[in-house]
Amino acid sequence: MPNLAKLTTAKKIEVLITQVNVMQEKINHISDTVERQSKDIADLNKRMNMGAGGIRAIALFGGIIIAAIALFTKFFGLK
Repeated sequence: MPNLAKLTTAKKIEVLITQVNVMQEKINHISDTVERQSKDIADLNKRMNMGAGGIRAIALFGGIIIAAIALFTKFFGLK
């Protein structure tokens, strides 16, 4: 950054405008990144919920199979 005290008013304004433009570009980049990360977080949350539902389904079907095997062994007197 140049020493603003040694510059003319026109040069100071030019330097400040350049710095504001650079900051605006950085803010736009940060905004895009935050938006992309928000979408990624929403997608991750959706996938986690699907995984939790799958685990519940596996537990339910496993319980049904175990109950069927237990009834089958009890009905036929197997040990």
